[in-house]
Amino acid sequence: MPRSLRASPRLVTEEWTLPRGGAAHADTVLIAVTGIHGNFYSNPFFNHRTDCYAGAAILPAILSAMRATTSPNFLITMKINSTDEYPGGLDQNRFLEACHLMQGLDAIEVSANGTSRRGIRAGVNEGPFLPADARLASEVDTPVVLVGGLRSVEYINHVLADTSIAYIGLSRPLVCEPNLVLRWQ
Repeated sequence: MPRSLRASPRLVTEEWTLPRGGAAHADTVLIAVTGIHGNFYSNPFFNHRTDCYAGAAILPAILSAMRATTSPNFLITMKINSTDEYPGGLDQNRFLEACHLMQGLDAIEVSANGTSRRGIRAGVNEGPFLPADARLASEVDTPVVLVGGLRSVEYINHVLADTSIAYIGLSRPLVCEPNLVLRWQ
């Protein structure tokens, strides 16, 4: 178990707060919290605490500490796994529970452990995280961002029209083809 998991919850939340002034109080600043995406604090596979900060329960304390040290216009998003593929680790029920605990975020981006998936093809097997994302988007008021395996404008339009997902994110397609959005217009 990492030493930080044995630390007091107060010390853990203090690690996540921002110093008063500077970027924490700017009007157009965003910070993305790594919620469970490789985060030992909230992953039940690593975090064996039995107090009120066991598992994902520490996430609201982190969000509260961050909100207390930032301006109202400061955006806080969280990247979180829908599964981490560790035995006894994060599964879809624990993922949903963690997201419900984090009401007050400006957006939630859902991914998964081992996200580099080969062989994703447009119109064939796009959006492997869509089921988890769509379920989450239908259950929370926080905007949900779908990422991973998005390869065609038709699929993206379907996602945005037929689900409650608010945004999509692209990475590899834009690295491979920087003018992709222009071609899709």
